[in-house]
Amino acid sequence: MFNDPRLVLTIPAEEIEQGAVTQIAGVLGIKAMEKLVILPDVHQGYDIPIGTAVVLKNYIWPGAVGYDINCGMLHINTGKTLDQLNIGELEQRVDMLRELKANIPTNHHGKNNNNVDFPDFVNSTGDKKFYDMVMSRMSAQLGTLGGGKMTASSPRE
Repeated sequence: MFNDPRLVLTIPAEEIEQGAVTQIAGVLGIKAMEKLVILPDVHQGYDIPIGTAVVLKNYIWPGAVGYDINCGMLHINTGKTLDQLNIGELEQRVDMLRELKANIPTNHHGKNNNNVDFPDFVNSTGDKKFYDMVMSRMSAQLGTLGGGKMTASSPRE
C-alpha cells in the first residue's frame, strides 16, 4: 500500500496510527482517486483520515474535504527564517513534529489547567447546553489539539 505511486507521505509510514492506515487503504481502493497526500496531523476520521488531501478524477467528494479542517492549526509569525529555526532538512522537520506530538496532548488526553483563569466563553447562539459543554471542557482542552469527541447534541471539537 505505501508503495502506491498515488500516495504521498509527509511523515514516516510507521508513525501513522492503525485506524488511519486502514482508512488510507480504503481511499486507495477508490477508482477515481488520483492522489492522496498524508499530512503530519493525520489521524483516523469518519470515512477518510483527517489530515489528508485527495485529488479525484471527475468527482467532488465533500467528505474528503474533511470534518476537521484546520484542527489545531494556528499561525504565529516568529520573524525567524527557516535557516534560523534549523528545520530546513526533512529529518529536522520530522524531529520537530515528533517533539510537538510528544508535548501537545491530543484526542482525549487533556491537560490540567485548573490554575488558569479562563475568560467567559461567548456563545453567539445563546445555546445554554453548548455553553455549559464548552465551559466544562475548557480547563482540560486549553493547549491541546481538542477532544475529538462528538455527541448528538454538540458540534465537533
